[in-house]
Amino acid sequence: MPRMAALENNPSRLRIVLDVDIRQADLADEGIDLSIRCGRGRIPGRVSVQLFEEHVFPVASPDLAGEIGRGDPAR
Repeated sequence: MPRMAALENNPSRLRIVLDVDIRQADLADEGIDLSIRCGRGRIPGRVSVQLFEEHVFPVASPDLAGEIGRGDPAR
C-alpha cells in the first residue's frame, strides 16, 4: 500500500492513531475526526456510512463440535 505509506511518512498531512476499544469515544471532546465502529449506525448526532455487511456464523474445533453436536438451529 504505497499511498498509505506516503501518508504515514508525512506527519504534517495526516496523523493516524489506531485505538481499539469497546467504549464509545466522544469524538468532539477527544479531537477525533473519524471513527470506524461496528454496529447498527444509529448514533444521535453522528453521520454513519455502512462499509460492509457482516455475516456471522459459529466456528468450533472438531472436538468441541463433536461434543456439543449440531443442536437446534432455531436456538
